[in-house]
Amino acid sequence: MLELTGDVVLATGDGSRYETASAELDLSSGIASGSEPVHGEGPFGTVTGEGFRALDYGDTIFVNGRSTLIVSETQPAEPS
Repeated sequence: MLELTGDVVLATGDGSRYETASAELDLSSGIASGSEPVHGEGPFGTVTGEGFRALDYGDTIFVNGRSTLIVSETQPAEPS
């Protein structure tokens, strides 16, 4: 178990970044969680919430509590 406090930044393989004040990481099981407000940005858009839980070393992330998600607009693919 690893407890982080202060300006904690969690980054995922798809380029997303999640910022929070504290987090607990279980390195052996690949689970991270936190009950402080969280703000995330990535290819999908932005998300804020009252906490988070990450599973499978960050492959799946849940934002807890009252949350807001703003999905980025995507450009339609041009025909080839």
